[in-house]
Formats: sequence, C-alpha cells, structure tokens
Amino acid sequence: MLQILPAKHHPAFHQYLREISQTGKSMGLMTTLHKNGSLKIWSYHNTLVTGRDGSKYVVGNSIDVTESHLMEKDLQRTQEMLLQTNQVARVGGWEVEPGQ
Repeated sequence: MLQILPAKHHPAFHQYLREISQTGKSMGLMTTLHKNGSLKIWSYHNTLVTGRDGSKYVVGNSIDVTESHLMEKDLQRTQEMLLQTNQVARVGGWEVEPGQ
C-alpha cells in the first residue's frame, strides 16, 4: 500500500492503521499517486470486519474528491488575496438587504 502513497503521507497512513485497529473504523481524506504521477485525493469511510474464520479485513467506500478539493484550496487562496488587497487599499464592502 505504501508504494501508492506519497512518502510525506506515510506517517498519516500508519496513524490510519492504528485508528482502524483500535476503533474498527476510520474516515477522512487520503492522497494517492496515480500511475501518471499526478496526485489523487480520496474521501474514504472504512470499517474493520472480522470474517467467519477470524481473519480481519477492511471494507471501504472512497470517492475521488481531487477536483473539488483543489477548487476549495483555490477559493481559499483567492479569498486571502482579496482580504490582503482590501487591507492594503483600505477599502471594504458591505451588503444591504432591503426591508430589514
């Protein structure tokens, strides 16, 4: 499994293994390396299951959220830049709701 994870995410994977072993479940985001070298971000929800023979395995559900995650990061950067620009320019904004 570690070969499909970027090296900087290996400690988080070990933490994931501890969590699922101790609590029987884990959910969050995981980053993997695609075969073309790009990164993929997955939202996952996994459960540890014990088979009839006593063997343990993980049942999981994952969704590729790479695009939405990158869009959210871009929006955060844009908002930070706008806030800094407003502070430097000493301008602000407001909203008006008629009738209130």
